[in-house]
Amino acid sequence: RGLGGRGYTPLPKPQPNQILQVFDYPDWPASYAKKGIDVICCQHRLSTQPALAGIKHLNRLDQVLASTELGKAHEGLMRDLQGRFIEGTKSNLLVFEKDRVITPTIHDAGVEGTLLAFLLDTQSTHGVPISKGEVTETTLADASGLAMVNSVFGCWPVKKLDNKTVPLDKRVKPLMAHLNNQLGFTFSL
Repeated sequence: RGLGGRGYTPLPKPQPNQILQVFDYPDWPASYAKKGIDVICCQHRLSTQPALAGIKHLNRLDQVLASTELGKAHEGLMRDLQGRFIEGTKSNLLVFEKDRVITPTIHDAGVEGTLLAFLLDTQSTHGVPISKGEVTETTLADASGLAMVNSVFGCWPVKKLDNKTVPLDKRVKPLMAHLNNQLGFTFSL
């Protein structure tokens, strides 16, 4: 927000600083997209703050704390204080059910990522309708598949959740093909 006095109150007319960083693209194994990833349910819960829910801001301390639980898992699912599943430590969740695909409704915590927003906005072209809804332990147990989405890695199907095998839902591949065609991802389908 630019230079200014001490404390948290922003200046009335700030002169923002712009900082651009360029990094090499992460070198994740192709098998994450092709065969899926191992995910755990994190014990650390997301802090409640309705004014910031959905916004990607720089205070990601909950994700940092939850990431310490991952061990050999590739990603962790995070819940809010009410126990509803909201997101991954670095991604958004898609839950494939028999007749629909849902992504968690963000109430008081969590980030609606840019790739998730893109998938929600382009439903008419990828042919896999996605709606928002509550995701609970029962929702996950009854799912016909799970996937994690993020603007850096794209879409990774979940092959194991807490060491239990998760089926690969056939709707994951059309989503990946859509991301390949529209955004230049290079998933090997």
